Amino acid sequence: MGVSGETCLIVPVPAAEAAVGGHRGRLDPSAADGAPAHITVLSPFLHVDSVGPAERARLRELFAAADPVQFLLTHVERFPGVLFLAPEPREPFVSLTREVWRRWPECPPYEGVYDEVIPHLTVAVGSGEFAEVERELALLLPIAVTAEEVWLIVRGQDGRWARELTFPLGA
Repeated sequence: MGVSGETCLIVPVPAAEAAVGGHRGRLDPSAADGAPAHITVLSPFLHVDSVGPAERARLRELFAAADPVQFLLTHVERFPGVLFLAPEPREPFVSLTREVWRRWPECPPYEGVYDEVIPHLTVAVGSGEFAEVERELALLLPIAVTAEEVWLIVRGQDGRWARELTFPLGA
């Protein structure tokens, strides 16, 4: 379980829930903890106690300057221990991450563990064999999506994620 008050910035992807929801519920701990199907913009972000009016205004301005993103979830890919859906194009998500990180350099993506930002919608995490899940998902792709907002989600004392703020893209 993560730290109470931890925050993340995500693009919710409700259009994918029908395809991935059952798998995520069983195979992705973040889903079990209440996070919807999403593409992460920045994780972790600031502790919720540090997201005051000034930070909210900066986030609102940043995301208002970005256009909504039309994309397709086109194929299934893997990282070590992770099965995910890949968005195309991916560059708008990379740009959002870089811009948030540029404005909050103390918040590198994934705490700076990875050299490259690879936008993805996680479906399964762990050392299990996901070949059947991969085959099932491949039959449901592509999924067309328009991302219109970014959420700031917060981990509560119970360990569950909840939406704290919504920032429209291009508004």
